[in-house]
Amino acid sequence: MHRVGPPHHGRVRFRPCPRDEDPDETVGVVEQAVTRRSKLEREQAVTQYQALTERVKLEVSQAQRNVSEVYARMLQLRQARLAARDAVEQGVVYLVEEHRMDEEDAYMLLSLVGDLVVGTSPRPIMGVRLAIPKAVLGQLPGGRAVAAR
Repeated sequence: MHRVGPPHHGRVRFRPCPRDEDPDETVGVVEQAVTRRSKLEREQAVTQYQALTERVKLEVSQAQRNVSEVYARMLQLRQARLAARDAVEQGVVYLVEEHRMDEEDAYMLLSLVGDLVVGTSPRPIMGVRLAIPKAVLGQLPGGRAVAAR
C-alpha cells in the first residue's frame, strides 16, 4: 500500500508504508487519541459547569439573604416611622390636655424643642419616645417651674 505525501514541485510523491505499520491500525490509534482527548475535554467542561453552577447557587442564596435583610430593615424603618408619628401625636395630646395649648401651637413647639429618641431595647413598648426639656415645660401655662441645674 502507498500513502500520499505532501506535494513536491507540483507533483504528489508516493512513499511505501513500512511493513510493520498497518494503515488500519494507525487510523485506530488516531481515533483512540481523538476519543481520549474529547473525553478529557468533556470531563473538563462538566467540571467547569459544575463549579459555575455551585458559584451561581451561592450567589443566588446570598442575594436572597440580602433581599430578606433589606425587607426586614424596611419593616423596622416603617415600624419606627409609625412609632415616631404616634409619639408626636401623644406629645401633642399631652400638651393640649395638660397645658391647655392649641393643637397647632403644640405641633410648632414640638417641632422646635421636641427630640425623638429611638430606643435600643427589643421591647416594642418604648421603641421611639418624644423628649421635651423640663425647662420648656416649666415655662408653659399650667407647668411647674423647674430649677436650673
